[in-house]
Amino acid sequence: MWQSPRWTKVADTVFRRGAKPAFLNHPLLLTLRLLRARSRYAVVVTSGSQVALLYGLLCRLLALPQKQVVVQLYLNERRGLLRALDPLTRLVLRRAWGVIVNSRGEIGLLARRFGVPPERVRFVYYHTNIIEPELVEGRSGVVFAGGRNFRDYETLVDALRGLDLDAVIVCGRDHLLVSDAPDRVRIRREIPYPDYLEVLRQASIVVVPLSTETVPAGQVAILEAMALGKPVVTTRGIGTVDYVRDGIDGLLYARGDAADLRRCIVTLAEDSSMRSRMGRAALASVQSDLTFDRHVEATIGALRSLVPEHAASRGIPS
Repeated sequence: MWQSPRWTKVADTVFRRGAKPAFLNHPLLLTLRLLRARSRYAVVVTSGSQVALLYGLLCRLLALPQKQVVVQLYLNERRGLLRALDPLTRLVLRRAWGVIVNSRGEIGLLARRFGVPPERVRFVYYHTNIIEPELVEGRSGVVFAGGRNFRDYETLVDALRGLDLDAVIVCGRDHLLVSDAPDRVRIRREIPYPDYLEVLRQASIVVVPLSTETVPAGQVAILEAMALGKPVVTTRGIGTVDYVRDGIDGLLYARGDAADLRRCIVTLAEDSSMRSRMGRAALASVQSDLTFDRHVEATIGALRSLVPEHAASRGIPS
């Protein structure tokens, strides 16, 4: 959050912007810098799963108080080898001062999976990456979908079959490798972000199809679309229900259900007044609660509410 003067006034960072080579921001080097600087600060905020685990485990190994608050903890679905990380994550989170999450459902998830007491978790809305949210009228009949993590583009392609709609899917190299996509579905891979935004601006409907409903995903793409006044169709899940209000600024469908997704797309495609109403509601929601500045203030507030009880008992200045 270095772009925020408000944030940089209260926090320093060990991340080196523009560092060359990029290895200088390797998670292990970031962790070592945190350990070196930690004694001068009231709280250490770790962003991302790798740094959170490395920092917490090294504090345990060196018998140092963590005084750690974890943000942007990217969870997996406990599949395969990733399940082996759960005991380590539990060890780190149970000794951390707190966790800041971007969906309410994560509070219960952290309690069940890692034993983190709900009172040590704070929910903060995530923010849109669109600097100046605005209403952008798309081309009627154009469907857009984009993003990489936990995407279920196969279900989207099935839902689009036979529809009189043009669609653009912007995805990673590993998506839709063997798909027999309809002729009117255009697939673009790994395009530059400005090109991604331009395609998004042309859309009248945005779909964020997710392969999970139990871990948070899709929020970045959802909030970019909402900030441009686009109605969003997305999977009902832990990371979406706090941002898309079903029937108000978008539509939610059941994970993996192509018929349900098709129904949502057709409903919006055939009702221009509904698209307009939902798009305007989406933009208003972003402008009210989901801007970058709001996110920064809420994060600072969450930190201030988590730290004092721990800091005071250890004689650490606020």
